[in-house]
Amino acid sequence: HMSTILMLVLLGGCIIMLLALQAPQRRSQAQADSADQHLRQAGSHLLRNELDQAHAHFQSALYQARQAGAVLYEAEAFYGMAEVAEKKGDFQSALAQMKAAQALKPQLDPYKPNFTSLIDRRVEELEKLV
Repeated sequence: HMSTILMLVLLGGCIIMLLALQAPQRRSQAQADSADQHLRQAGSHLLRNELDQAHAHFQSALYQARQAGAVLYEAEAFYGMAEVAEKKGDFQSALAQMKAAQALKPQLDPYKPNFTSLIDRRVEELEKLV
């Protein structure tokens, strides 16, 4: 009888441990999903030339992406903020944002080489405008 109680206590402890270990993963996934959603909303505003709203969503996406450790979303947020700044004629800020995206190249290049080469090309173009 005592061994059954002990087994239940141990099992309960294991379940609590597993839930505690999964909580950060779930939170991280939720933040990544939120970043993705903000990126989509930002892109939609950008297409409609609603630059302030686009920028706000890109900033929110950047925050959520950093919290989640989602480097691709982080780079996409910087890229988007650079596009917003460029549309506003603020080439200095656009270049700074694009360089921030470029700084993530070591983590992105292995699985997103087309995106990193696009970022490199955009940095070169913006450097000519500054």
